[in-house]
Amino acid sequence: MHTVLAGVEAGQGHPAAQVDPQLGGAGVRERGADESPLAALRRLALGLLAERHPLAAVGEGFEHFYRTVLDSPALRARGREAVEEMESTLAELLAEAAGGEADRPGPDARLAAALIIAGIRAAGAEAVARQVGGDPVEEVAVEQVEVLRRTFDALERALPGVA
Repeated sequence: MHTVLAGVEAGQGHPAAQVDPQLGGAGVRERGADESPLAALRRLALGLLAERHPLAAVGEGFEHFYRTVLDSPALRARGREAVEEMESTLAELLAEAAGGEADRPGPDARLAAALIIAGIRAAGAEAVARQVGGDPVEEVAVEQVEVLRRTFDALERALPGVA
């Protein structure tokens, strides 16, 4: 998946500007034979959170980066573009995982990707808001584990063909 705000000058010194764009794709493509794409994404999201990776939206010092982004219409717009890119890439990966053509994902893969990205985005937005609001990073991180679990549980119920 593409990075959030990759190449944005204001974020060049921040780890979020250096995220590997293939990270999410590797999580889906390199999953075990008995692991669903959604289970692989759950494992990836929880692993990134444990590492305090920038894509997990929780980490020491991240709140300064988030304030900069939230205060800039241009950076917020780039963030929305990145979310669209991630959704498109995920739709291709889901189509491929289902035995279809990656370059023609179809409506089921697109809907599944949109729901997954929306769930992850909502979980991350809450973590960002809490950190920007001054909540301690470790408190947010501990609670974010449960937020991600509930998010992926809901996605599994909504998307049984992807789970």
